[in-house]
Amino acid sequence: MTIEKKDFEKFLEFRNLFNSESENFGLNHNSQKLNDETSSESEDKSPFVLFSSCPTDLIEINVKDSNNIQWIKDNSNIKIKEYDIKYLKTPKEHFDIDSLILNDDFNGRVRQYIEFYENGFVEQGFAFPMIYGGRRDEPIGISLGRITMAFWCFLYFLKKYYSKTDFSGKIDLRIIIRNSDILSLTGFKGNTEGNRTWIGIYDDNHNNNITETYHKNILTKKEVDLNSLSDSKIEEIVKLFSNKIANAYDLDFARCYNFDGTFSFENYVDFNNY
Repeated sequence: MTIEKKDFEKFLEFRNLFNSESENFGLNHNSQKLNDETSSESEDKSPFVLFSSCPTDLIEINVKDSNNIQWIKDNSNIKIKEYDIKYLKTPKEHFDIDSLILNDDFNGRVRQYIEFYENGFVEQGFAFPMIYGGRRDEPIGISLGRITMAFWCFLYFLKKYYSKTDFSGKIDLRIIIRNSDILSLTGFKGNTEGNRTWIGIYDDNHNNNITETYHKNILTKKEVDLNSLSDSKIEEIVKLFSNKIANAYDLDFARCYNFDGTFSFENYVDFNNY
């Protein structure tokens, strides 16, 4: 018996966010423009990270309205606990049939973007600073700490964004890492019980600590009720996603967290300052 997909699932399939085994997984007109600092052989092998949020009951938002665009700019910085974080550094505006796109395009080079669809879907894409390395004998690294910090900001932003539209239903949250099998997981700046930093892949001159995955692509997802999205719930969700990514690289937990379970904010709060 075939179960018919819901409208939001059909949309996610259209966005190539549904099946992690698909050759086109994660690819769209924005993500294909992402450039990193690696030496990938082709666009098909270029790695990137996507965050997405989609209302499970699609809504209508006039995303290209000037007031909406100004609101996004006014809320581009996020405060988490006592930390002020420069979240959105996407000054260039672009308009599509059904969406608004903000990116940091410089001479055709895009490192990050965020897209707002009229149906409530939001997608943010990153190459650098999440992905880096690939020079000389260095492996290509993906920073779990930077992903965790950015996803935390993403959820804080979404909470405010949907609140201003009076939407309070459920959202489907996803983190996608395309071509994860060519990336080594980095960003282990949490502290051990002995107040030392967890071992990462660049801790010696021979790269003996490389963390690898057999997953060609990584997909983590969860449906969340916006009404329950308190600060503590956001923290719980972020940790769940971060640990799932660590598990995909054969690690028992995300080592951007300290031994006591707290996140190492001081090491990642400037993740987007480059």
